[in-house]
Amino acid sequence: MKRVGNLFPRIHTLETLRIAYWRAGIGKRTRRDAQQFAEQLDGNLRDLSRGIQTGRLPCGDFHQFLIRDPKERLITAPAFSERVLHHAILHVCEPWFERWLIDDTFACRRGRGRLKALERARRFARHFPFYLKLDIRKYFDSIPHELLLVRLERVFKDRDLLRLFEQIVQLYRGDLGRGLPIGSLTSQHFANFYLGWFDRFVKERLRIRGYVRYMDDMVLWGNSSQEMQQVQLACCEFLQEELQLETKPFRINSTSHGMD
Repeated sequence: MKRVGNLFPRIHTLETLRIAYWRAGIGKRTRRDAQQFAEQLDGNLRDLSRGIQTGRLPCGDFHQFLIRDPKERLITAPAFSERVLHHAILHVCEPWFERWLIDDTFACRRGRGRLKALERARRFARHFPFYLKLDIRKYFDSIPHELLLVRLERVFKDRDLLRLFEQIVQLYRGDLGRGLPIGSLTSQHFANFYLGWFDRFVKERLRIRGYVRYMDDMVLWGNSSQEMQQVQLACCEFLQEELQLETKPFRINSTSHGMD
């Protein structure tokens, strides 16, 4: 995929920011910070535009809470002005993240999602007798900032945009150099993008036909348990050495036994 440039100027236009404001407000308009932003909407959008251009961004003011989905997760949600910024970035950049992803990944993509992933998984389960299930240990907390930014630079060449990405990434646990906040729109797309490199390894290097990924939950299908054991070793080696990610205990089983 050819690197793309000249996206940054489109992010800070008032037209883009106004679209981003309306998208950021879906389901959030009764929040106090959203109401305060709306009271001086035009001025706040102009301030945000200047902040994007100068690098002085309204970032880092997070609100944390726990959810169970079904396991317990700590959600770190940005303030409303930062939500607007994130929506502006994705309004411009999402098509390029989308082009990078393969057909077999289903999170954070329009027209896809969990049900589509399950449909694809059921189809592969009918055609292959064995499967390998992989899951990343504490995925969002484990993503290395430096490697993520290096990978982003392989797709985006606009220096101002890369600087903006770096500012957003390093606001959260920048002292540790790892981790993205669950609850941020950019985090979801960055995380999905980062494992896109694993997707390509599976399809282009290992030549696996049966494969489905939903964020950091991955299932691969094959014709024998021995084949799946070899695939598991290759996958874990790539994840550890190339992406600095650790997997949870894996599972190899017959598709005749069903899948969780």
